Amino acid sequence: MAIENIKGIAHVGFFVKDMEVTKRFYCNLLGFQSVFEKSEPFPEGGEVKIVFLKLGDLMLETICVPGLRFPADGYFQHLALRVENIEEAKEKLEAAGIETEELVYAQDTFPNGSKWVNFLGPDGEHLELNQIL
Repeated sequence: MAIENIKGIAHVGFFVKDMEVTKRFYCNLLGFQSVFEKSEPFPEGGEVKIVFLKLGDLMLETICVPGLRFPADGYFQHLALRVENIEEAKEKLEAAGIETEELVYAQDTFPNGSKWVNFLGPDGEHLELNQIL
């Protein structure tokens, strides 16, 4: 009963301290390109900034949250797996007894929008199924 439509890694998401420093490092030094940027007000003040950086088939989601405390070596946030049919994949997870969060559709993420659903792996690791439309 495997989810047959997983096609690879959609992106790797992680928290960063300073988005401008992160963009300069990944774009100027490593050759990534910024393909999507978004800022949203943070309830405690400031803005949450999200930037997707791409190099070849590798997509990084960098997330900057004001005042976030995390270990000195950074903070891996989630692994997102790319799927072709997220609704079908979500149903298979749930049929296998995996609890999922609500399916999210974001019309303003990427040119045609995207859908994602979050769940936990066996050791509590944060996983995501992601479909870019």
